[in-house]
Amino acid sequence: MDFPQIVASVDAETDAILAPSNDWTEAGPTHSRMARLRGIENGCWVIRPTKDGVSSLSDPYGRVHTSQLTDRLESSVLRCEASLEGVTTPYAYVGDTFAWMCLGLSCMSLLRYSFSLGMANQSKVGT
Repeated sequence: MDFPQIVASVDAETDAILAPSNDWTEAGPTHSRMARLRGIENGCWVIRPTKDGVSSLSDPYGRVHTSQLTDRLESSVLRCEASLEGVTTPYAYVGDTFAWMCLGLSCMSLLRYSFSLGMANQSKVGT
């Protein structure tokens, strides 16, 4: 789930994402949270089995239904019942467009502000 451009290819009709992983123990919780965020963005359940890290099942709202810290030296089974029905989110349709628009507006605001400061300084020099 470290590659959002791959997850962005998920369409609005997708109900679940299977994201197998081979984390190391220290990074497992962080990667598990990242996977939950991708599920929230796309309105999908995330089924995340790991060989070493945090195996989990989370719903489209980011709630973890079951999780288990796994160790590469031991076998484990994670069981949970779930409907695996996704939800529609604005992100599934809009993607990063809103974020890019906010960035553009911020840049324009900064340019306008710096230009107005320059004009104010120039008028002070002239008097």
